[in-house]
Amino acid sequence: MRRGIIPALILFVSLLPLLAAAQLHDVRLRVLEPDGTPAANLMCALKAPGAADAAAFAFTDSTGATVLRVAATGHYGLSVLSFGKVLHEQEVDVAGAVDLGDITLRTATQQLDEVMVTAERRAVSNREGRLIFDVSSLPLKADYTAVDALVRTPLVNFSSDGVTIAGLGAEIRINGIRQQRASGLYAYLSAIPIDRVERIEVHAGRSADLDASNSGGYVDIILRSLYGVSGFLHGGLSYYGMSYDARRRALLTESGGAGITYGKERWSAFADVSFGAGRSTGVKSQRETTFLSSGEERTGTNTTYGDRRRGLTVNAGLNVRPSELHTFGLETSLTYMFPPTNYAEAAQQIVLGSRRELYTQTTETDRTTFAGSLLANYRYASKDGRHKVNWLANYIHDHKDEEARWDVLYTQPDTLRRREINTDRSRSEMFYTQLAYTHRLSKEIELMAGGKYARTAMQNDNGYAEGDRLARENRFRYVEQIPAAFAEGSYSHGPLYLSAGLRMEQTDLRSHSGDVRQTYTGLYPSVRASYNFPSGLSVNLSYSRTLFRPPFQLLNHHVFKLSEREYYVGNPLLKAEVNDNIRLRLTSGPHTLYLRWGYSPNPITNMFYSSGDTLYGTNLNAARKYEYTASYSFNSRLRPWWHIAAEVELQHIHLPESQYKQRITQLYASMRHTWTIARAVSVDLNADYG
Repeated sequence: MRRGIIPALILFVSLLPLLAAAQLHDVRLRVLEPDGTPAANLMCALKAPGAADAAAFAFTDSTGATVLRVAATGHYGLSVLSFGKVLHEQEVDVAGAVDLGDITLRTATQQLDEVMVTAERRAVSNREGRLIFDVSSLPLKADYTAVDALVRTPLVNFSSDGVTIAGLGAEIRINGIRQQRASGLYAYLSAIPIDRVERIEVHAGRSADLDASNSGGYVDIILRSLYGVSGFLHGGLSYYGMSYDARRRALLTESGGAGITYGKERWSAFADVSFGAGRSTGVKSQRETTFLSSGEERTGTNTTYGDRRRGLTVNAGLNVRPSELHTFGLETSLTYMFPPTNYAEAAQQIVLGSRRELYTQTTETDRTTFAGSLLANYRYASKDGRHKVNWLANYIHDHKDEEARWDVLYTQPDTLRRREINTDRSRSEMFYTQLAYTHRLSKEIELMAGGKYARTAMQNDNGYAEGDRLARENRFRYVEQIPAAFAEGSYSHGPLYLSAGLRMEQTDLRSHSGDVRQTYTGLYPSVRASYNFPSGLSVNLSYSRTLFRPPFQLLNHHVFKLSEREYYVGNPLLKAEVNDNIRLRLTSGPHTLYLRWGYSPNPITNMFYSSGDTLYGTNLNAARKYEYTASYSFNSRLRPWWHIAAEVELQHIHLPESQYKQRITQLYASMRHTWTIARAVSVDLNADYG
């Protein structure tokens, strides 16, 4: 791999003079009201003398700032307009990058009584099958970040655990570039101020350029260009109630971070660091098991007192645009999770006739995580917009160490104490690269084709020691390789958008010991149709086939101890799960209704069996699975001072052949209120249930 990087760098350096031959010239400015407050959503246009059309135009953001780009130097006229009314005019000489500074209007935009506004800018719209969320519709606050925009986006649920679209796993992109990191994505997005976010595009459902394992689609965060120097420094303290343990500790979350960005017309860079610490609320659970053959009954309870987390994340990136045709990017991310001690308690009672057993188990767990990633990308777009090339490569390293100390105390039928130590050490490396070429045949028709290669290597060591006995170890190593090719065509004409694509993926999974080996190839189609009615109603209908590959831990034959007399064993014959999904999305103003029907002919389910007095759990492929999902979202202002973002989602899963659970119903609800009391004072009230 090193031999390939050096020639690529030499080629890049040799091409720099040619790539820098063509360039755009930026004209930066900021528009202010007469009282000095920013003037947002005003159109700024540059027009050459005698020209019929503007050479460049752009709208001011929430800070009143904007950037206009022109290809030729010379004399231009600048106009600032609001609904066709000229508010300001001046002459501009462009010989390179120009910074006009602050422009203060003579007349306030709110005092234009000759202009009557009959409609407001819609927060949610539909464009070519994508749901477009206008971030400027939110009541922007200085401390808001990209995370605050994501959690208020219709159909999107985002947390430190990941992102979902209407309940299905998805991915995050920034300006079209996939953001896959070993850890720290939440901290990375928390470092992006909301005034840099222009809009958020929700691509619900899989398209041909997405992995077959991606069932939800992706969320694309479109950022504004970086110009000048900016930075941030923030800290926070949150309270989430009391813990479950007897000490009833307060659940506090502390966070802090700092970052800096710098941008010029040809390049931009950023760096940030964040620290977070906190404890989750914990979980209480109870399970009852009955053995029909023997009549044995087991009742178990488990209490987790919340994982204490302390983490440090560092991000940095560089983007270079030597010309209007080429863009290069390089980003890196490092995350380290400190090893606090977490606690859990469990108890189980076993009854068989007149015989009773009772034991309690206390667990102390130390966990350390280190993860790093390196992302490189290149984008090319021809001047006429007919040809586009996107290349992406990503390397991710993940290193985890965990030690769990069990203290087991039997009180019935006899008093017995046993101490055990379970260790889990894993190292994983993942590398993938993807190349896509897009060609626009006409104004309506566009074709895309490309390929991807992904490789994952895992080393995992599990150890078990009881008292003074010799430790036992389970070791497994595996390599998974997935080459893929895809093609997609789309047609767009007025309110109608159609697309169809096909993806082929081959999976080659092998363990080093040779006991697990799976090789299979699949075709995964995707179809989408979208139409925007004059009434404002948007209808989107899509179909896609996806694949769920079982983790290697479910395939290996090693036996893992879960608790006293309960173990888990893998199933090397387990097959990947195929899913077909049909989606219907209706959007009208602030309302979004989403319906999904899913079917799988070979779902992966849980299975339990007994051997003597020991219970074993494993997984197998059942016959059928049906999924039904309904989701409703509302995002708008009820009053000029009251903004609400609400969502409710109901999902029902039917597994008629499952041994464990045949019907599963899940409900998720989210409601976020923002009341603006004054220009710099607002109150947030958020609630989530799921």
